[in-house]
Amino acid sequence: MTTSPHILILGAGAAGAAAARGLAARDDVRVTLVTQTGEAPYTRMLISGVALGPTPPDLIALPLPQVEVVADTVVDVHPSARTVQLTTGARLPYDALIAGLRIGR
Repeated sequence: MTTSPHILILGAGAAGAAAARGLAARDDVRVTLVTQTGEAPYTRMLISGVALGPTPPDLIALPLPQVEVVADTVVDVHPSARTVQLTTGARLPYDALIAGLRIGR
């Protein structure tokens, strides 16, 4: 029995969420999305409706039913070991890594 490759996606912004959605549609991979601590994936196109209008925040949540979502912050990437380290001390292994992280603030 072979196991499905594990794809780890760092960042739940537009690029990371799109990659997660696209890959989750496949049945031959396992997908984990790491989103910054305290931030859930959401549809960014609708954020102005929450900020300026009548859209409740729960309506912009981005459902990713086939994706494991981990709310933590990446502190280090270990390419040779194929793992990332999180602020909690946990290490997540991966077969393939997609980095969709914002740089700077």
